[in-house]
Amino acid sequence: MMAGDSGVLKVTGEQLELALAEAGTPVLLDVYATWCGPCQILAGELDKVKGLYKDKLRVLKVDSDEEPAIASALKVYGTSLPPSLSPNSPSLPPSFIPFFSPFLGLPTIFFLRDGQLVHRMEGALPASELTKMVNHYCFGAPLDGAAPADNGMKDV
Repeated sequence: MMAGDSGVLKVTGEQLELALAEAGTPVLLDVYATWCGPCQILAGELDKVKGLYKDKLRVLKVDSDEEPAIASALKVYGTSLPPSLSPNSPSLPPSFIPFFSPFLGLPTIFFLRDGQLVHRMEGALPASELTKMVNHYCFGAPLDGAAPADNGMKDV
């Protein structure tokens, strides 16, 4: 695992599996690519979020180009779906159609609590919005924008 100055950890697929097996501390997982502009913007915002929560939140990153099997398993396909996966494509497996979403792009963020996925979103957001989502999805606060320091929660 490689940690940046902020404590955001870049992980491999194997390291991700081990980290997710350690249920306890909530996880914010970013699936990104180095060529993705919004991903680069999000990286700085994730640093800010990690700085707010310190050890109360694990922020992990997986490079979708270096770990294509993980990206595929998480249904993260980049900024657009391959033509073969268009919802009108005859080659689209019938079992995939109920789960089809045109918003399967980068960056994709997963919010996990107690080892379980509780929310998934695509796109870059500022740290202030990510903080609201972390408070809600990882710590159970109302989705009203309370900051970690003033939301009255014991865990944060």
